[in-house]
Amino acid sequence: MAAAVATIKKLGATGAIAKMEAMGGRLRDGLEQQAREFGLPLRQTGPVQMPQIMFEDDADFVLGNRFVLEMLRRGVYMHPWHNMFLSAAHQAADIDRVLEATNEALRLVAQSADRRQPAGAVQ
Repeated sequence: MAAAVATIKKLGATGAIAKMEAMGGRLRDGLEQQAREFGLPLRQTGPVQMPQIMFEDDADFVLGNRFVLEMLRRGVYMHPWHNMFLSAAHQAADIDRVLEATNEALRLVAQSADRRQPAGAVQ
């Protein structure tokens, strides 16, 4: 418990918590704007430092799996149905790089002829 309390105090004293909130907000705002531009029903939950990014009406995670596959192709690991975690090490440039990848991945998901086709399937 003492180590946990010391860690929390250090995070507060170094501004790490505020930084993670700022970077999470930057990511969430960027994703929201991109999803709106592509007409995709994106749902973001969890604290901004622990984003969970899913698509509405995607109970079988077909869109989510397609999205994260496209993200992997761009060198960014995301999870289709679980919270992810930002850290104090994330910089604005890191978030901007992720948003470049999400922009392309969301565009491809939105432009797919049949959005309900499983990820990796031949089109």
